[in-house]
Amino acid sequence: MKYHLPLILMVVFVLTSCGSTDTKTTERVEAVRAQIAAGKQPVFNPSMVTKEEKERVRVDANQFVSELNRIIQRRDYSAWTRYLEPKYRERLESKENLMLASQSDRLKQKKIVLQNLLDYFVNVVVPSRSNLRVDDIEFISENRVKTFMNENGQRLRIYELERYGDSWRVIN
Repeated sequence: MKYHLPLILMVVFVLTSCGSTDTKTTERVEAVRAQIAAGKQPVFNPSMVTKEEKERVRVDANQFVSELNRIIQRRDYSAWTRYLEPKYRERLESKENLMLASQSDRLKQKKIVLQNLLDYFVNVVVPSRSNLRVDDIEFISENRVKTFMNENGQRLRIYELERYGDSWRVIN
């Protein structure tokens, strides 16, 4: 995401003009000011994300995953593919990935050899990804998060998501 100096200055102004800023917000504002003063583009620092921001993004990501669950439960292949980032889709439908996925014990037992992305969706995604939730996230960048679900005492990574405008896409 390209930063624009007027927008950054406006954000800094709004945040600093509020009477009640927490320590992390103040630190972030100072870090952005220092980067701007040095003539640098502000760099995203995941450790500076407030608990409130993290929870807001987690809830938003969970809503996205819930919608993805509904699409998968309906077996709506066309809708599912629209939520995949194009490079990720290419990786999923590559012959190498299909061959590797075909080697799973479950598919071998059923003598299923994946030929295309639709086969992957029906035989891999539908059985395993139709009932997920986002219990936690980790920021990779301002618009990218890893999502996790806690299950049986284990923290399982379920998706890596990237925000595109007002929506998310699965990138890994």
